[in-house]
Order: sequence, then C-alpha cells, then structure tokens
Amino acid sequence: MNHRFGSANTEKESEMKDLWDGLNFWAKTGVVFVVLFVSFWIGLGMFKVLFVTDVDNYQVAFRYDLIGQHRGEIVVQENSDGTYRRGWIVTLPIVHKVHTMDLRPMQLQMNANSRVLNAKLVQFDPKGLELFLSWHGRNDYEGPGTGSAVGSTTPFSEILRSYAYDGNTYPFLKILRELGTTEGSKPLDGNAQEVHVEKATPPQTEK
Repeated sequence: MNHRFGSANTEKESEMKDLWDGLNFWAKTGVVFVVLFVSFWIGLGMFKVLFVTDVDNYQVAFRYDLIGQHRGEIVVQENSDGTYRRGWIVTLPIVHKVHTMDLRPMQLQMNANSRVLNAKLVQFDPKGLELFLSWHGRNDYEGPGTGSAVGSTTPFSEILRSYAYDGNTYPFLKILRELGTTEGSKPLDGNAQEVHVEKATPPQTEK
C-alpha cells in the first residue's frame, strides 16, 4: 500500500517537473510573478487583520496595554504635534488593544407619542475618556451615520442621551446646542465649544 502511494507521488512530481520544463522563459516568469503577487496580497491582508487598526478622520483612538510594565493603562493616540493619530495604527495584538471613539456631533432627541419634544446636539469629549471607560468598559464606540447605523441610533448615542437628559454635567460630554425648546433653538451653554476633531487639546474659552 505504502509502495503504491509512494509511486503515485513520484509520478505526480515527475509530471509537474516535465510540465515546468516544457514552459518557456516568459511563461515561467509569469507563473512566478502571479505566485508572488497573490502571496503579497494574502500576507498584507493577514498583516492588516492581525496588527492594524484603521482610524478614520472623525475618530480618536486609544490604546489599552494588555501585558508588560504599563499593563492596564489607557493612552490616547496622539502625534508629536498634539493632533490625534489617524489612518493605520500598528500594534502587537498580544501586547496592545486599540479602540476608537466617534467624535462627530450627534443630535439626540426626546420623543413622546411620535413627536419630538426636545433635541440636543452633543459631542463626546476625550478629556473624560477614562471616566467613561470606567463606567462602560473598553469597546469601539460609533455614532449614528456609520455603516448599518445610518439614520438610526447606536448603543453609543443611547448612552450619551441618557447623560444629556439627566440634568448633570460630565467631563466626557459636551452639549453644544439645545433645539426645539419653547424659546426656539439656542446654545444650551454659552461656554460650550465643539471638540476639535484634529487637536488633542480642545480650544479654551476666552474669559
């Protein structure tokens, strides 16, 4: 049985060798090029899945250290000039975990009987990131308007809505404007400023 199996393998190898020897130079070059091209894209895809987090231009990324000297620390990803890092962030998956937060302003509504009673324009503020994560845990938090969430609410927007309407202030939430009140649309807080999606440090209010 083993002898037959070995003979079949030898015949296959011989046929493949004869087929390869029968190709001309350009045909061999084409085969090698195709193999290298396919291998490159497969390798690149595996590298991106395992080591890369893609950060969009409206997101802020933070890194959580899984092991090592800084285990358990949360670090907002910034460039040397103070702007948020965007694009590809490469990390070792067994050492770090990178998550993203949506910084786009979002309109949150309070409804009753299919009528909008009140709406607020709010935005997540990275200054309160650690407090927010201590309450809600590490995750990727996306606002409405992303992927399947277009035109709908998301868990992130529902979380912010619960804080926007409870009457308190929080370091991770900026209420930029209140809409639909009896006095018309107006800023809820004259000192509230939109978080700059490029700068790591939001602009300060002039006094």
